[in-house]
Amino acid sequence: VGQGDIQYNASAALTSHSYSLYFQDDWRATPRLTLNIGLRYNIYVPRTERYNRMEYIDPTAASPIASAVANAPGASLCPACSHLAGGLVFVGTKGVGRHQFPVEWGDASPRFGFAYAATKNTVVRGGYGIYYYPAYSTGANGTPGQTGFSTSTPYVGSVDGLTPTNYISNPFPNGFINPVGSSEGLATLIGNKIIGSLNHERVPYSENWNFSIQQMLPWAMMAQGSYVGSQGVQLNVGN
Repeated sequence: VGQGDIQYNASAALTSHSYSLYFQDDWRATPRLTLNIGLRYNIYVPRTERYNRMEYIDPTAASPIASAVANAPGASLCPACSHLAGGLVFVGTKGVGRHQFPVEWGDASPRFGFAYAATKNTVVRGGYGIYYYPAYSTGANGTPGQTGFSTSTPYVGSVDGLTPTNYISNPFPNGFINPVGSSEGLATLIGNKIIGSLNHERVPYSENWNFSIQQMLPWAMMAQGSYVGSQGVQLNVGN
């Protein structure tokens, strides 16, 4: 006896934008010292969906069943139940903006480098920079949360695994489960598992630095020692 389901997955018409300004200058401060100074300013505007078919999880939102749970028999045995919170927030509804994540306005990326001729045959170089990267999970190429706009209607061929319940000739006698969209608000999927994005995603960036010493040697040879480092900051969790 077979089992399966019919799924309805909403198609997403996503848009995101990015804007950047950049300044750089090489300054020969002295005959032996050259500085490279730069600044990049980025604005990554998170995605929107043409018909606002997106949501995110707000773990602090007041649950619509909080009062009912707090007044239920035996609620005194569960102090935390009186502060029940969390649910799905749909973009473009009830004063919520169309963006699934906030716009960051302070993503400035300074760059600095130098080259110093310590002696005729010795040069010291170094540099530091911050580099922002468009967040995959917040951009148009990411996977949006569309829980309220997608459904799955299960086909139950048999309850006990032996006796047929529904036949292939009429596999869904009760029809299909239709998407509820954003109509249920924070009550969407109450009591069920929900998967989605938090509204706290930040644009990730990396800090990169290097330092090196170059030494000319006899017979037109050169030796160089370098230190290079980097670290990622505000890295996104896969979405």
